[in-house]
Amino acid sequence: MHRDGTRRSHRGLGPALVSVVLAASACASAVSDTAPQTTPAPTTLTPATDRGSSTVTAEDIDETTTGLRGAIAAGLWPGDPTHPYEGLRRYRGEVVIDEEWLAAENGGSRLVEGIEVDGNLVVLAPGVTLRYCHVVGDADANYAVQANREDGDARDLEISWCEIDHANHGGKALLVRSGVLHRLDVAGGEDGIHVNDAGPPGSLLISETYVHDQFRPPEHHSDAVQFNGDPGGPVTIIRSKLINHFRDANAPLMLSDVGEIEVVDNYLWGGVYFVVGGVAGHLEFRDNRLGWKSTEFGAFGVSEGAVRYEHNTWAPWIDPESIGPDGEPVVLRGPDPLS
Repeated sequence: MHRDGTRRSHRGLGPALVSVVLAASACASAVSDTAPQTTPAPTTLTPATDRGSSTVTAEDIDETTTGLRGAIAAGLWPGDPTHPYEGLRRYRGEVVIDEEWLAAENGGSRLVEGIEVDGNLVVLAPGVTLRYCHVVGDADANYAVQANREDGDARDLEISWCEIDHANHGGKALLVRSGVLHRLDVAGGEDGIHVNDAGPPGSLLISETYVHDQFRPPEHHSDAVQFNGDPGGPVTIIRSKLINHFRDANAPLMLSDVGEIEVVDNYLWGGVYFVVGGVAGHLEFRDNRLGWKSTEFGAFGVSEGAVRYEHNTWAPWIDPESIGPDGEPVVLRGPDPLS
């Protein structure tokens, strides 16, 4: 989104080749628009409120219930949801959260709150909790947020109530291996959330997160959530909304070499299949709602590993741009029956 609270346009663009180059060196310093805040005052949250409630459904997850707007609406962060970025600590360029940055810019605290980065963000330090943030990715970087660099130790990472906007750029909006991703609004990038086996291993939880509006350069494919390696621990994706608007360009969820993964109570829409690829171990895919006739070829395209599909149901299209003039879902080529 722009700083006035309006989202950048991701759709309706003609194909354009995006030049994706490696990110700037981690030692490059970002320029802060505000004076360093020596001791940020953490907001007071109850675990139940911060983590969300079991009464939340994947259909409830959108730009108003995730990121800074969602945090403001939930009373977790002060501000006006129509101008959600006011009062943030602002940085331009690359921000590298390492021990030096935490000491100089965050009073030594590992709880980083209320920052806006117009560039790209790298997490190298362990035990960092990043929340109530806004990152607008740089077109010259291959990512908006990276937390899996092999020269770092971003273990025990938590990112919550943040907006990550890599609009109209290739590469990845968010690169991670393990940690907790909660109530994120992830937009843009060729892939929204990319998980691989670089960086410290561990479990991965993606909960109540909205991934949408990927950008597809020519001759590429786009995934909302893409696995290209094993995080090193169990993976859970729960109560999230994964949208892939490119019906000919892979999937809301792509799997490759993942060990154990559980995908429960999500809403998925679009792609060639809702889930495609293969797992090295076991995939449990249950209680998900799937956009009726929104895929190109069928429901499931997982060809490797032990897979169990259970209690998945068709759901209406809930994207406003996918509703016809009569108010009914636009009917395209239908997928195969659910297994």
